Amino acid sequence: MKRVITILMAFVLLFCLVACSSKDVLEVKQKQYTKDGMSITLPKVFEEVSYGGLTACYNTDEITVFVCKETVKAETLDEYADIVFENNADVDPSAIEKIEGLTTMEYSYYNPAAQVTIWYFTVMYQGPDAFWQFQFACDDAHYEAYKPHFIEWAKTVTFD
Repeated sequence: MKRVITILMAFVLLFCLVACSSKDVLEVKQKQYTKDGMSITLPKVFEEVSYGGLTACYNTDEITVFVCKETVKAETLDEYADIVFENNADVDPSAIEKIEGLTTMEYSYYNPAAQVTIWYFTVMYQGPDAFWQFQFACDDAHYEAYKPHFIEWAKTVTFD
């Protein structure tokens, strides 16, 4: 199931990348996006789109943010992170790492049909009533440039 979702997310991101613009999405005003008890601050150019099975999805021409609220049998954030890591083992994620207080992991997915590699920067949270997973995704060519922004945006996440 996780593999199917990963492949579907890669296709969504691919379609977003097809319309890639030269406008720098990072140099625009910020906006707070809220959904189902969580808030995240992103550049205003992000557009909320519906994506089956996810709590929220925000995208631009170059970046997609997938948000999933999950109720799983875990007591702590570390236990939840281990579950997420194990469920994504088929995409060979990096080890769970703490970055600036965030619980993270990274992985890439190569889409042979589109001949593009998509990188995912995943941040996991424990909210008041559920665990949350935010995946910041972009193509390989932009990942290193966007990763510091993914971290900054991830630090803006709050829960009611």
